[in-house]
Amino acid sequence: QLVMHVPLKTERQVQQVLQACDEYELADCRRDICKIWARKNYGHNRLGPAIAYFAHADQPRRINAVAEQLLDEYLRRGMCELASIELIDSINKEVQQQCGRLSFLSHYRSFHEQYKCKEFARAAKTLTSLFSSDVAPRSFWPMLLVDALPLLEGEDVVFDAEDTYELMRCLEEL
Repeated sequence: QLVMHVPLKTERQVQQVLQACDEYELADCRRDICKIWARKNYGHNRLGPAIAYFAHADQPRRINAVAEQLLDEYLRRGMCELASIELIDSINKEVQQQCGRLSFLSHYRSFHEQYKCKEFARAAKTLTSLFSSDVAPRSFWPMLLVDALPLLEGEDVVFDAEDTYELMRCLEEL
């Protein structure tokens, strides 16, 4: 328990202590340190790192709450908030699947990366999968449909008939 009394002021120090916890199989200490550091990041409004540490602390409800807050901020401020959450991609897929909002954030970020890299067909598939898998929160559907517009208006056809019907279904439900 001595490790819990080590003052941690930097990310580097935290990583060193977590590595020592792994080395000496101190899973409970590791989890507690991750919880503390997650709360500290959350308190400083660093939501991406907070989510990552809550994931390491096995706190799915807190992950969903922070992810929900991140989505709300994105709706208010735009892509700048979403771009800062690359850490989500490093969280294992099992945790992402447990936390619906986290899974949505990861896929939505992938969509934007694909679009930015001009991988329009992949971006279209990712976008429609967000609707068809029920991962996307309903409050986000209008934003997703707006995101689909440039793909629909592009020179290349990137949505097949099934994808188009899925978009129309979602539009109709709104």
